[in-house]
Amino acid sequence: MIAALSSRIRVRWLLAILILVWIAAMGAIGAGWLSNRLTARGAPRRISRGFLAGSLVVLAGVSMFAFTVLPTGVPQMVFITLAFSCNSAAYAVAFTAVADVVHPRTRSFVLGFLVAFYSMAGVIAPLVLGYFVGNAANSATGYGYGFAFTGILMAVGGAASTFLVRPEVELLAGLGYSDAVIDELTSAGVVRSAR
Repeated sequence: MIAALSSRIRVRWLLAILILVWIAAMGAIGAGWLSNRLTARGAPRRISRGFLAGSLVVLAGVSMFAFTVLPTGVPQMVFITLAFSCNSAAYAVAFTAVADVVHPRTRSFVLGFLVAFYSMAGVIAPLVLGYFVGNAANSATGYGYGFAFTGILMAVGGAASTFLVRPEVELLAGLGYSDAVIDELTSAGVVRSAR
């Protein structure tokens, strides 16, 4: 009887995890759709690409911090899912922003460089997390500190990128327009993104 009950609980948890993963995948697709929809309706790329991607990273960072302070259970699982899915959704929007501002001849190089750069997290993260785990009273506390630290970095980085991303200005600069021309287009309202 106890084994059957334990088996049912495991199946329910697995189903819950699968549903959360499905929701996360739909969220990633939805973020790309929303970004393109906003751009098609005339929203500045600073909003449809920069603000959306930055906001997703901030939400991922806050969620990552939140799951370190919550007890085990459904709310913690929801925040874990948000932490890792919002970050992934931001990649799709960010790559679209890169495609908007980088010339097609150099786009593959820039995207390859970006993938190589963010893949360095696979090397650096275990070292940093190992530091936290190794210096904590126990492993669970160390992992909690490590994920909390990561969440704070993500939230701060996402907030900074939200204010620093200017796709329209970068596009004009990449096309060879001078700062004076870009300023004139910005003040005339042709370019919606101010410096």
